[in-house]
Amino acid sequence: MRLERGRSTNPSPHVLSALARALRLTTAEREHLFVLADEAVPSLGQVCDHVQRHPGLKRHR
Repeated sequence: MRLERGRSTNPSPHVLSALARALRLTTAEREHLFVLADEAVPSLGQVCDHVQRHPGLKRHR
């Protein structure tokens, strides 16, 4: 909401990923979004640290 209203100028990588998913961006468009935001482009399979450490969630291989 802050981003929409122009109150936040530096969205987190998590917010950028959510935007890319919501907008159904291609891989190239997603990477460009991260470049525009001056953030490192995470790999598509990368899970954020918060999710990896959450006790209720485990990644099954």
